[in-house]
Amino acid sequence: MPRSYWRVIFAFGCLTLASTAASQRAATHGHEIEASSERAADHKKDGTANTIAAGNLADGKKPVQPDCGTAKECRAEQRQKDNLVAQQTAANAAVSQRNAAWWQVGVGAAGVILLILTVLYSQVATKAAVDAVSTLVAVERARIAMNENCITTRDGKTATFALGLRNVGRTVGALKETCIQGSSTGLFADFKPTNVAQFNANIPTETYGLVQTFDFALGDPGYAFVVGYYKFTTLFSKRVLTDYFCFQVHPHQLALPMVTNSEGQTVAANIDVQVPSTYRIDLDWPPDEE
Repeated sequence: MPRSYWRVIFAFGCLTLASTAASQRAATHGHEIEASSERAADHKKDGTANTIAAGNLADGKKPVQPDCGTAKECRAEQRQKDNLVAQQTAANAAVSQRNAAWWQVGVGAAGVILLILTVLYSQVATKAAVDAVSTLVAVERARIAMNENCITTRDGKTATFALGLRNVGRTVGALKETCIQGSSTGLFADFKPTNVAQFNANIPTETYGLVQTFDFALGDPGYAFVVGYYKFTTLFSKRVLTDYFCFQVHPHQLALPMVTNSEGQTVAANIDVQVPSTYRIDLDWPPDEE
């Protein structure tokens, strides 16, 4: 889990503990108010009874008898009334403290929710920015492609594979390495690079250039396929990209143009002729890197 989520959970836990402590303090404060009220009521009644009795005796009159009975009974009844008032006051204070605590919890929870929404929005905005940069790089980067009509012959016996590359992207690319060789199966599992050439050449945009040639014997089972790769980099990354290729050669489909020489013999014309071939993408070769 990302560190920011742990921080949010820790903050929410602190707010919950603070709210619980506030509620406990409110209840304790209410009990203290109730006890204080009881003590004040007792003290007041005792003082009042003593004052009335002393005054009446000083005037030579009998003590006034309250409606509730004796003075002790009056004090008890008044004490009960004061206790009820004190309890109501304490209860009201506790309710007020509880409501304040819940308001505090609500405000804290709202703050946590806003924080989570802010984090989520920041992640969405960051992802959108990364996607925008990735899209820009994909549009502007160099894209190196090869010429698929690359096998020619003059005599129908020896053929030449010419690796020509062109940059169809919007920025310059840098060629780093190439490999061209024959294969009897055309499978990537059987591919062991042997004819490797190193380069450090820029390929500007919208340009085409011949990079490397490879001669082989037509009809030789070891050259039923011509396979290899080329590696390059772009302006936006130091990562080396690799594109593989696999051509299946069809020498039996070759038709050489024939001419008659000065001796009246029919011979193959001394010109380059395209050798039929198929660019195989259905075998186990890795896809081109984007």
